[in-house]
Amino acid sequence: MNYREPPNDDLLVCFSSADGVLSGLRVSTGELCWTRPIPTRRKPTMALTVDRVVIATEDGELYCVDRHDGRALWQQRVSSSSMIKHEALLGIFSDRIVVCHRGSLRCYDLDGELQWSGSRRVAAMGMPGCVVEYREPV
Repeated sequence: MNYREPPNDDLLVCFSSADGVLSGLRVSTGELCWTRPIPTRRKPTMALTVDRVVIATEDGELYCVDRHDGRALWQQRVSSSSMIKHEALLGIFSDRIVVCHRGSLRCYDLDGELQWSGSRRVAAMGMPGCVVEYREPV
């Protein structure tokens, strides 16, 4: 797979709204290219590659959609507990997705296949140029 960014005139920025909608917007024109509902109205965590958007929800689900058209690619359950809502930590490192939710730390490839899992008390996760911190809900 090629993970380089496309030319800037093709670049899409992705964002989620408070009403549970994920959207792709063309940077060069401001054109809204696609929208799709995401099954959470709480604060999802998002990470992007050139062709994918990965969303981790507070209720322990991990979703992957096509960045260019919003089409669903796959879905995985990260943790079994949905009783207490917790923000997920999410990072894409080369061709691996690492997600932590309620002490469950898992690694998937970009096709959604589990590579490894474990239990860790993670407070922050980072890669060069990016650090994600965890904060307990108030």
